[in-house]
Amino acid sequence: EYQPKIPYPARAKQAEAKEQFSKFLDIFRQLHINLPFIDALEQMPKYAKFLKDILSRKRKLEEVTY
Repeated sequence: EYQPKIPYPARAKQAEAKEQFSKFLDIFRQLHINLPFIDALEQMPKYAKFLKDILSRKRKLEEVTY
């Protein structure tokens, strides 16, 4: 049976991406780490790209948080 394609697939993908990002933030809020500050500074280069990717999205975190 023929099923027509949705007229604006980008909108559906964008909504799905927002939902996934919201779930990610929910999990991230629940994350608690006990790590000495010096160890955290040593590991920062490993996570720099990850943090840059999150921050460069320029999403309105106020909409998703609390």
